[in-house]
Amino acid sequence: MPKVRVLDSLETRDDKRLPHTYSDGSLCLYEAGQWNGHMWLATSTIPWTSEWLVHYEVWLATADWCGGGVWPPGIGRLEKSSP
Repeated sequence: MPKVRVLDSLETRDDKRLPHTYSDGSLCLYEAGQWNGHMWLATSTIPWTSEWLVHYEVWLATADWCGGGVWPPGIGRLEKSSP
């Protein structure tokens, strides 16, 4: 399974953990069973990464993760920042 990381450091909100990421810094792009070794990266992982980056930019601006999905094991949902 591919692991995707952003090479430049990503900003966070109030020094909070980035949403939908694993402890090693890789992005949580899909749920268990959604990806298999027969899928093309160009039609799965790359578009999913692009979508994750869009949701990251919205989260950075609003403190609301609009991407849905299931949070990685051991990582609770992030609390929405108070205004």
